[in-house]
Amino acid sequence: MKPRLLDLLEPPDFVSLMNAGFGFIALIAVAYDDFTIAAGMVLVGAIADGLDGIIARRTASGELGVDIDSLSDIVSFGIAPAFLAHYVARETSLLLSLVPIVFVLAALVRLAAYNVQDADSVGFTGVPSTFAGIFVVVFFLSGVPEAIGAEGLVLVTSTVILAYMMLVEIGYPEIRDRHAVGAGGVVALTVLFPLAYGAVLAKILLAVLVGYIVLAPRYYAGSGK
Repeated sequence: MKPRLLDLLEPPDFVSLMNAGFGFIALIAVAYDDFTIAAGMVLVGAIADGLDGIIARRTASGELGVDIDSLSDIVSFGIAPAFLAHYVARETSLLLSLVPIVFVLAALVRLAAYNVQDADSVGFTGVPSTFAGIFVVVFFLSGVPEAIGAEGLVLVTSTVILAYMMLVEIGYPEIRDRHAVGAGGVVALTVLFPLAYGAVLAKILLAVLVGYIVLAPRYYAGSGK
């Protein structure tokens, strides 16, 4: 007998569920100390997250759509990146490795606030949790924290800063579909070749993310939205 609740799902919802699945695989990879695979699974989840938005804007949305999307996001872009930061930092200090809990809690608040405040409006209040989660794993893949020294401390510090940025009252624009497709291509290449040429693709993504976080609010405010 087919489960009744499946009748409530539309095509975008199944893509959102795939996002959650990739997030769960990322958690397993972290537990097995394969941080590169874990980061890659978060990025694959980001591709699924972008795809479900594109599909949702072109097809019917189910009754559970917004909630499934947010619940999936907390797995892939809240818990998984924080878990990665925890594992990287645990060799430095157990206490330090617990700090990324603030990232998980901020992502929960950000996603709940989105469902209540932003779901029917254009743009976001605070850095979207998807971008925050992607930033953590791309930051790790780029090798920048390791190059700076004290990799665990640097990565954990990034989770605290991003937790704050998810909660601030600053407007951020949505990414247009044509830009999302191009960004998705770079993300896919980063998943396939995470360490190629000194992790150059991860460094490019990191620069783009920093640009979005720093410059997008100014552009968004200037657009009159």
